Amino acid sequence: MDGRNGIAQAPLSWSRTVARELVHRVSVAEVLLTDVRALGGDRFVAAAQWPRSHPTFTRGADDLHSPLLLVETVRQLGIYIPLLHYSVPSDAHFVIRDVAFELDPEAEPRAGYGATEITCAVTVRALRPMAPATAPGASAGARTTANTPTEARGHTMARGTLRAPERTPSPGRAHPVPGNGAHPATPPLAALRMQVRFQAGNRTFARADGGARFIDPERYREMRRFSAPAHQVDPASRRLASAHRLSPAPDRHHGPGHPASPAAHTTHRVRRAVLRESVLQNHARPSPDLVGVATPHDVMLAFTGADGGLRVDPADARHPFFFDHGSDHVPGMALLEAGRQAVAVRSNGLLRRPVAGRMRALRFTESDPAALVETGLRGPRSLFRIRQGGVVTVIGTLRYASR
Repeated sequence: MDGRNGIAQAPLSWSRTVARELVHRVSVAEVLLTDVRALGGDRFVAAAQWPRSHPTFTRGADDLHSPLLLVETVRQLGIYIPLLHYSVPSDAHFVIRDVAFELDPEAEPRAGYGATEITCAVTVRALRPMAPATAPGASAGARTTANTPTEARGHTMARGTLRAPERTPSPGRAHPVPGNGAHPATPPLAALRMQVRFQAGNRTFARADGGARFIDPERYREMRRFSAPAHQVDPASRRLASAHRLSPAPDRHHGPGHPASPAAHTTHRVRRAVLRESVLQNHARPSPDLVGVATPHDVMLAFTGADGGLRVDPADARHPFFFDHGSDHVPGMALLEAGRQAVAVRSNGLLRRPVAGRMRALRFTESDPAALVETGLRGPRSLFRIRQGGVVTVIGTLRYASR
């Protein structure tokens, strides 16, 4: 065991990033992973580097990294490990159906000089192999019909598919290759779940988990071609969305600085008046400061009108992080950020940095028609959901540190 990080059996390297194609990124600057090693028994250890100054995810007042860097690290692990260790084809579509994270505010690292070196302990479970190939003469449509509606409506947080390079190890790196990886004889996977524990130094500061499916290009095309219109949805997804209520809970003795506390009501009324006036004066988007981002290009929302409603409408359709490359739907990271920003708007800027969150996609969120973002503040726990064409496509919760 490496005494430096308390997890790895062999020293990890933070010297250079992994290949960008193996985490579905076009820009090398957006690659966070630097090394991944198999420990056996569906366990892995990985190194990631979080930059001190990320152009999208700015540090907070306490020099804390954005929690979305943690979620992005999970996303990259969820692509890299299946590609390199579980025989998932390089042209597969990665459909992440749910993701969750929780930070320990007392243990998380502060951004120091340069970048923060992160160690990730990864456990893969709930492995499900791909079904046998379609029998000769069977149609692609028959393959698609065999799937349940919920399976056909996951959310591709991987944002499209990039072809991975030939799997040959770089000099001095221990990347596995077909026939020499952690699971050389394992058939390609259809789905898995992943649990990740994050350490900085010897201290665990966060945990995350998520579920993903892997879909071959032909099946994905058929799935998208025959996707139900936005106003049609399976009963199971409708029941789950209906259970995700957004009505606020009664006040539970929150501190004076919390948006649910009586002492904050007057301030909220003033801020709501300012917000309404901003909308009436044709300020179509929330201000960057209100939602806690660096520039107007990072805003993921627009107002729907004088009522102050919010819709998913990125200010920059070619945003270097959220839209690193083309996609046939709205990327999951963009939807999570839209939910976070919507909570920030509804709390008048008081709730901007969550310490825990969970998001589940019930179906794809399309670029058109407009997707509305609804929120409900329940003390330090806030709910959000994204509705398109009258149907809920995403549900999520965000939790904030008590003030």
